[in-house]
Amino acid sequence: MDYFERFVKFLFHRKKIWLAKLGIFAVILITAAAVMAFYHFENRSKYTEITLERRETVAQLAASNLEERFNRLVDITKSLSTRVQFSKLVSEKKWQEAVEIMQNVPRDFPFIERVFLTDMAGMLTADTPALPGVRGMDFSFRDWFVGTTKTDGPYISRIYKRTAEPRHNVVAVSSLIKSSGGENIGVLVLQINLDTIFEWAKTVQITGSGYLIFTDREGQVAAHPKIPSQGDIVNLSELDYISQTLSGKGAVGLYRDKSGIENVIATAPVKNYGWVAAVEENSQIFFNESNRQLRGEVFVLAALWFFIAGFTYLVIEAFSRTYISRERERQLLRSIGDGVVAMNRNWDIIFLNKAAETLTGWKEEELIGKSFREYIRFVREKDRSEAVGFINDVFFSGKPAQMSNKTILIKKDKSEIPVGDSASPIFDVNGKVQGVIVVFRDVSKERETMQLRSDFTYAAHQFRTPVSKGMWSLELALETKDDKKRNDLIKTAIFSARSVQKMSDQLLSITRIDQSRIIVEKKTINLGELTKGVIAKINKEFSGELPDITTSIGEDIKIQADEKLLSQALFEILDNAVKYGREGSSVEVTADKNNEECIVQIRDSGIGILEEEQALVFTKFFRGHNFDTTKIPGAGLGLYIAMGYLKLMGGKVWFTSKPSETTFFIALPVVNL
Repeated sequence: MDYFERFVKFLFHRKKIWLAKLGIFAVILITAAAVMAFYHFENRSKYTEITLERRETVAQLAASNLEERFNRLVDITKSLSTRVQFSKLVSEKKWQEAVEIMQNVPRDFPFIERVFLTDMAGMLTADTPALPGVRGMDFSFRDWFVGTTKTDGPYISRIYKRTAEPRHNVVAVSSLIKSSGGENIGVLVLQINLDTIFEWAKTVQITGSGYLIFTDREGQVAAHPKIPSQGDIVNLSELDYISQTLSGKGAVGLYRDKSGIENVIATAPVKNYGWVAAVEENSQIFFNESNRQLRGEVFVLAALWFFIAGFTYLVIEAFSRTYISRERERQLLRSIGDGVVAMNRNWDIIFLNKAAETLTGWKEEELIGKSFREYIRFVREKDRSEAVGFINDVFFSGKPAQMSNKTILIKKDKSEIPVGDSASPIFDVNGKVQGVIVVFRDVSKERETMQLRSDFTYAAHQFRTPVSKGMWSLELALETKDDKKRNDLIKTAIFSARSVQKMSDQLLSITRIDQSRIIVEKKTINLGELTKGVIAKINKEFSGELPDITTSIGEDIKIQADEKLLSQALFEILDNAVKYGREGSSVEVTADKNNEECIVQIRDSGIGILEEEQALVFTKFFRGHNFDTTKIPGAGLGLYIAMGYLKLMGGKVWFTSKPSETTFFIALPVVNL
């Protein structure tokens, strides 16, 4: 049950149900109001964010525009400086002839105001158009000369006032001139009037009342509608958004100028050149359109709130009646003693009662909406295959179906219990199967009772033969006067009594195994010594001619096991090998170990085990049909006991057999010293 249902259940079980309805009504309306307010403020924030993003995009476009123009200037400078004839004249110090090659550049590229050359010491050697008084002057202090010689490539300078009159604010684009051998022989400089950059700024369309600003890499204004291009050079690097962008990271947000007016500003760096593009606009004008949209939104939300109020009242009334009726039905189902699980046509679980929770180990809230076949696993005991055929039959036939016998439920903790019962269809209003209800119960007690009855019946049958034989022998012994015959009859009676005693002991052991009443006490055991003790016990108890038993187990083989249980398990397997051996047969006991386990092999040269009976060897009361068992005490319980004891100690047992040889294998953990 989810939290919402628990909350509703808590409310509708109050005596004053009208108060609960009023509370729900108030909660829903307050929640709706809160959601609408949140939506409104989120939209307001979203509008602001979108509008700021648009301004940021404009700033980025402006930066890209300026970057493209700078790229073109750099390409032009590189192209001019690498002309073969031009670089040859420069290498021959024919500066005037070299600059004459460039005299058409200002005409071909109107945005280039002037071209001049310097040697590698920074002295101006030639210029076009020529200006008086500048040739021979040292310009090595200029930003363009320092930047070009330092980077060994084209360079766009910061804004500066040129030396010659008229002293315009300009920007220089410079490039090294190299000889045919790759030696730096001079510097080519293209001078751009700052008015040109102002004109470039005007080509970027800015909506509303916003305007565009360009600054160089030091924050000096290159274009600003409120600052003249040819006045004093103004530096804006102290402004946070400019300094942030100069470091390579754009900025967008609300900033106040020195007069206290709030402006929306978005900036973007000009890649590869360190310049800044900034878009600025008064925030009140900037947000006017979004504020108008938000006012209309408030009106719509208010109308929607009143509609929700009326609709909520009607829904609460209908829901309260439906829920109370549904909860009554639900409680009836949850109170059923058997496990009940309901699923839809997709096999998704839609209901789980308390008994089903107890049987499966899963809580209802863990399984609602989950796949039935993934979480509630029914398998066949015989082959461990999925046992959901009876559910499929219900889906297809629309009729109840019984769960197959010997079905196992695998619980949440991977433990298993036998279950039984049936499944029935769930119909919709049109009579079509829309789901299935599975009813199941734990049948462990029933199976245990049936097994006990079966074991008791078989044991009683097995007891009857030696008891009858013993009684008959004793009666004859009392009647006979022949001492030798009397002794033989008494021996037969003793043999029968021992058989009964052994079966009694074995039945007690089986009961303890089946009821998990054995406590395993592991310790380090020398396998060789233990095996010798078991063989000695067999030699003592065996009444017939004993086969040749050999053993080759090293003294260094030590294992972790319960000495008593392991001794009994080995005894049962060896006893079985000895009793079912042929005349003159032999039994060989060997052991090998690796880092993890010890493998004990018990090989006999007896009669073997029939292939069709090999699957039954470790079951209760099994005795082979290829040997006369009437002269062998017991009831076929020894190997079942051996397997049970070995499993309790973390070991395992298996065998291979052919007509003249059978080998039993026992695997147990070793101790590495």
